[in-house]
Amino acid sequence: MNLKHERIYRIDLSLASTAIVTVATDSSGQFTAIGDAITYAQSHGIPTVTVLAGTYTQAVTVSATPTVTVIGQSAAADDYIQNKVTITNTGTVLTINNNVQQVSFKNVNFLNTASGSGAMVLKGNKYAFYDCQIISTGTLGVTASVGLGIITSSYIEALDKILY
Repeated sequence: MNLKHERIYRIDLSLASTAIVTVATDSSGQFTAIGDAITYAQSHGIPTVTVLAGTYTQAVTVSATPTVTVIGQSAAADDYIQNKVTITNTGTVLTINNNVQQVSFKNVNFLNTASGSGAMVLKGNKYAFYDCQIISTGTLGVTASVGLGIITSSYIEALDKILY
């Protein structure tokens, strides 16, 4: 007796196109603003936001609870020097609010260009930064007051207090 086992795999193509949200400065992605893309991804259960090469002049605030990972384009995934995505602002570049349960950034540069504020304010729980550059021309680099976070394989620069 010869038994033939066959498995049939079905892929829902409607999910494949929404599994990742893409941000691009030239409007070739679904969004041109990183904060808007993160909010959309979180409210629609999309786990990944990819950011194409470019400089994004904005302040990003993460306020929602669902988990999201933001991945910037880079020439080498494990080398922050080769990141091709920079988020810059004259004030705080990134704020993660208290009610955020998990957010991660990979291969993204954060640049604060004002002397009066730091680059980041982190209040959420379970945030992570991998292969990022965090540079502040102000006295503070990263201010963290609540939660659990990790910054690894990254570069942080500030005039006075790198982590506060």
